[in-house]
Amino acid sequence: MGQNFPNGEFDALLPYSPDWYNRGRTPTDFRQIEYATMVWELPVGRSKKYLAGMDRGLDAFLGGWQLAFTEQARSGQPLGITGGTNNLGNGWGSRADLVGDPGLANPSPTQWFNTSAFAVPAAYRFGSSAFGVVEGPGLFYVSTSLSKNFKFNESRYVQFRCDAFNIQNRANFSNPSTTKTAGNFGQITGSGDARFLQLAVKLFF
Repeated sequence: MGQNFPNGEFDALLPYSPDWYNRGRTPTDFRQIEYATMVWELPVGRSKKYLAGMDRGLDAFLGGWQLAFTEQARSGQPLGITGGTNNLGNGWGSRADLVGDPGLANPSPTQWFNTSAFAVPAAYRFGSSAFGVVEGPGLFYVSTSLSKNFKFNESRYVQFRCDAFNIQNRANFSNPSTTKTAGNFGQITGSGDARFLQLAVKLFF
C-alpha cells in the first residue's frame, strides 16, 4: 500500500524531500488481520438440556450463564529505521541507509532484525531505506468472560461477570527500537499486558 506520507497520514513531510522518499507502507498497513468472537449459553437450567427440572430458586443462580471468547491476531506493524542524526543540515534527520538484507532467520527480542543492514546516512543526503522495510512483532490475543443476568423484570437486571484477558498469558512484544544510533537498536524492551482477571457487577435499568 503506497502513500505520499513518510510515516502516517498526519505526519509532516521532510522539507525538500524527494517524491520517492515519501512513498511507502503506512503504520496501519497490517497485511493479515483476524478477529473472532463466540458466545455460548451454557445448556444448564430450566428448559435447558441439563438439569431442566430444577426449581426456579436454584435456576436463578445456576441457569442462564453465558461463556464468551474473543480472539484476535494480526501481523506486525511496518516500521521505518531512522538514522539518528540531524544529517540534513536544517534541523531534520532522515531515515537510515539500507546497505544489506534486514531479515533474520530467527528473530528474537534481543535482535529483531539485522542491524548491520542499516547505516547512518551521510550529511545532506536522504537515507535510502523505505518506510516499512521491517515489521514489528505480530499479535495473538485471547480473552474470555463468564456472565449471568439476574433479572428483576424484562428491563431491569443485575449482571455479574468474570473476565480474563490474555488468558493464554502470551508475551505480545512491543516494536523494537528503530533508531540506528540507539544503544538498544533492533532490540525489544517491552510487551503488552500479561494475563489479568476482573470481576464486575452491573445494574441495568
